[in-house]
Amino acid sequence: MPFSRHVLLVPVFLIASCLAAMDESAARPKTPVPDAAAQQTAKKAAGELFADRFKQAKATAEKTALATDMMDAASKVQAGSADQYVLLKIARDVAAGTGDAATALQAVERLLGQFDEPAAELIGETLLTAARQASTSAQHKAVAEAALTFAGKLADADQYETALRLCEAARSSAQRAKLYPLAKELTARIEEINRQQLLSEEYRKALSVLDAKPTDPAANLAAGWHLCFVKGNWDRGVPMLALGSDEALRAAAIKDLRGANSADEQAVIGDAWWDLAETRQGEERDTLRLRAGFWYRQAEPQLAGGLAGLKVKQRLKEIAVLGQRLRPLAGSRSEVVLSADSLPVGEVRRFGPDMSKVNAIALAPAGDVLLGGCEDGHAAVWEIGTGKELARRKIDGRIFGVAISRDGKLAACACEDTHAHVLNLNTLEPIGTIGPTGSWATRVAFATDTRNIIVATEKVNPLQIWGIEARRSLASLPSSSGNVRALCLSPDGQYVLAGFLQGGLCLYEAGTGKIVRSFKGQPAELSCAAFCPDGRRILSGGSDKIVYEWDLTTGTPIRRFEGNQAEVTGVSVSTDGIWLASSAKDGAVRLWNLNKGNLVGAWKLEGEARGVAFLPDPRFAVFIGGDGKIHLWKLPVPKPR
Repeated sequence: MPFSRHVLLVPVFLIASCLAAMDESAARPKTPVPDAAAQQTAKKAAGELFADRFKQAKATAEKTALATDMMDAASKVQAGSADQYVLLKIARDVAAGTGDAATALQAVERLLGQFDEPAAELIGETLLTAARQASTSAQHKAVAEAALTFAGKLADADQYETALRLCEAARSSAQRAKLYPLAKELTARIEEINRQQLLSEEYRKALSVLDAKPTDPAANLAAGWHLCFVKGNWDRGVPMLALGSDEALRAAAIKDLRGANSADEQAVIGDAWWDLAETRQGEERDTLRLRAGFWYRQAEPQLAGGLAGLKVKQRLKEIAVLGQRLRPLAGSRSEVVLSADSLPVGEVRRFGPDMSKVNAIALAPAGDVLLGGCEDGHAAVWEIGTGKELARRKIDGRIFGVAISRDGKLAACACEDTHAHVLNLNTLEPIGTIGPTGSWATRVAFATDTRNIIVATEKVNPLQIWGIEARRSLASLPSSSGNVRALCLSPDGQYVLAGFLQGGLCLYEAGTGKIVRSFKGQPAELSCAAFCPDGRRILSGGSDKIVYEWDLTTGTPIRRFEGNQAEVTGVSVSTDGIWLASSAKDGAVRLWNLNKGNLVGAWKLEGEARGVAFLPDPRFAVFIGGDGKIHLWKLPVPKPR
């Protein structure tokens, strides 16, 4: 049964997977690229096997089909072999050569997942080729949107020239497709990358001076400031600031370098950075406060009970809600990412409604905003990077479930008023109302497109496909029981997974509602379920405190994650497929290595922990706490290389 179907536009989860490959840690060793002789032999064999297909493939659709078939063939040969490498490389070339960025990036994702290729160069080269060969508006749009995301990552890797070439090509694509707002965003991105390149050049000049004169105050200040305030690398930057020409920074850096032998001394170093922050403005002030927090967090556990401890605790609260140092990313909204390197492990901030509690959350595909459904019937959208509420709308009755469409434009809420409400995600203006469904609407998921949604109800016809425009039930999904506790769409949008209170799991075709497979064997009441990014595995959790991993193809369990001390309330897998986060009713948040099966760490929230979702950067996740707030955490995932 195939679980990956071709789509024209670049899916967000595919972009996230390729980005993750650029940042992948040593947790997943790679196969060396085969030598030239082995590649040549494999190319000859591939040419003979697909000779007729190459001759026949003239139209774009035919070339896309050829590239897809070559990727399928690559999955059937020995992993890490020259045959696999060559098949994926040719598939990439064929797809990119016809302007199909989506299919080309699928091949790139698989290459980077197996082989030790230079990711930044491979992704940039692929998109540049696709940009030059794109011929339809849809292809131009796909290239431009992907370029917006990848260009920032290329710049982070100091690949400025490639990033600029890519943005220029993508802007040309957007203009040819008359996508003028997208072209404007690319222009802004070009300006930002030029600024970053200038800062980088100043840093390199400073390093050049330091090569000849290691104690030069001005060069040490320039290099140290860049490392600490731009790159977040305090380990390398602080020694340079201690030799720099800014006396205030120099004094704080010297204290930092000397270190501390007690909690009191740790607090003193934190105070030095905090006091200095009070003399600065903007991002520099915020970053200095974050450095103060690095020392305060070490001191706080030993300072409880005194005035010094109260001061440190108060300042840590201010840091937790601080608008962290942010930078713009691609997208239709003002997307942001957190400066992970400058943040310690633990809670970054919490946000949510003042007078109510959040019952359910859904993360936008781009990872920039979060949709929440509240106990008092309000739906709200928050910007994750700042915690700022962007929109709010009152709906009658409690909201039990929420969802966001795969294009990031629509929101849906399942409500106590027996309706599912479809809204514009940006403004939360109503688009359509589904129902009445016959009983409380408890969960909701978008189907393969934005025309239909799947609604779960408490009693009557527990699962139904509804047309948003038609506002009527189009089909009922077969089910042996009611009480749907989990409802989620597969990464490729083709399948929907439903989890039932009685412990059953069912996989359906999202477009037709036809049942594909039932999963038996979870002995407890089910509370939550989620797909892995590869679309081939699912996870579920429930009252027996165990997280189960299932093979989607066979319907059999693969692994059990044991260690939770209470009912599992939420599960989520990082976009790189390496990390599993679970939440439980005892307030515990646990992080697991999904591939190795081992527990990495566990932490406590206030009250019950539930509703977990990873951000595109696997070092961050959001949870719903017992206080009804959304908690943004940095997790102890190894630092990307």
